[in-house]
Formats: sequence, structure tokens, C-alpha cells
Amino acid sequence: DNGYVLSAGQCVPLGSCGCVYNGRYYKPSEEFWADENCRSRCRCDPSLGTVVCQETSCKSNERCVIVNGAHRCKATTYSTCIGTGDPHYTTFDGKKYDFQGTCIYQFAALCSEDPTLTPFNVKVENNNRGSKAVSFTKTVTLEVYNVTISMSQDHPRKIQVDGVFVDLPFSHQHKFKAYISGVHGFIKTDFDLRVSFDWYSYARVIIPNTYANGVCGLCGNANQDPSDDLTM
Repeated sequence: DNGYVLSAGQCVPLGSCGCVYNGRYYKPSEEFWADENCRSRCRCDPSLGTVVCQETSCKSNERCVIVNGAHRCKATTYSTCIGTGDPHYTTFDGKKYDFQGTCIYQFAALCSEDPTLTPFNVKVENNNRGSKAVSFTKTVTLEVYNVTISMSQDHPRKIQVDGVFVDLPFSHQHKFKAYISGVHGFIKTDFDLRVSFDWYSYARVIIPNTYANGVCGLCGNANQDPSDDLTM
């Protein structure tokens, strides 16, 4: 048809055509490292119909590695946030505090406008159990790549993806995987975000330190300063 071309085996509008670079196909607007040292960052520009590259490098706290056959920058250090018990929180920066709210809260999410960071949002729902004086984590939900993954006390040892229970282990387009290890359910993304829940009260988020000072929520901002973790 007029105005259409064959791209990755499908007829697509000319402006939606992908690119071929060094014998490999890339989707429109897809970004990738073109060299083994992560010093040339490229993008398939659909408006030009070609790959455009610029010199850059991994951040100071990253190293260049191969993941699923492609080069990428990977963090060398990580920060952990925990919510456990009724519930006691330990932020990414190590600040400990208690919070007894019974609602849905943002546990940790990307709040930076850094275009190199993948957006995500981890939410927790707390509820009362026996006493209204204390609350416990009931549900942990991760929103990433336009997909919602959740683990709930109501459904022990089960994980839902967009509201549907999935067979475990489960993977989604090499973007994330969900699985059980011991008493915990785990979600791990391709950018090394890790979320876990024991389906009772123990929730944990681990972020690569490429997200340092770029997150917000109950877990704080991961800027290595615990004194500002409870500020908005």
C-alpha cells in the first residue's frame, strides 16, 4: 500500500519504520549502545529512518556489561528499603520510623526527570489486623513498563499481572520476571529494580544507585542523607 513499508515482517506507516544497524533490527525510537565500551549511545530515529548516535558513557557508579546479548550500563551498588511488622520502615538511607496509616501509599517511585532512568512506582496497601492501633502491609504493587504486578495477603504465593494470576516463574518480554524463592515473591526488572513480599507483612525494594536522589515515597530519596527522608 502507498505510504507503507515492510518493517520486522509487518506493514507499517513509513514514519513507524524501524532501523537496521550492524545487521540488527531496532524498533522506532529504540535506544542502544553501539560499542562494547558503552561510549556510543544510538537511537533509531523514525523521522529520519536511520540510526543517530552520540558520544557519551556510563555514569560513575555504573559499568558496561552484556545483558540478553546487548551492552548496557549496570549499577555497581544498591540501596534497600524495608517495611515490616506493624509496620516499621527502614528507608534507602537507613532512617527507621513507624507509620500506622491504613490506606494505599507510594513506597518508592521514580521522581526524577532523568531520561536515562526507567519510570516505576511501588505502592503498598496497609490494613488493620485485630487492633486499630497498628497496621500491616497487605498488598505490594509494582507499576512498570505500563504493566501492573501485585502480591496480596489475600492470595498467598500468587502473583497477578494486570489483574490476572500467572504461572510462576513468569517473564515479560525480557523486561521483568516474577518468581518465588523461599517464603517471598520476587519481581526483578531488566534495570535491576527488585521488589519482594512475603504475603504477610514484609515488603522490600532494592534499587540500583543510578536512582540515587531520584526516588521518593515512604522509602525516602536515596541520597545518603537520612535526615531529609521524611520531607516532601
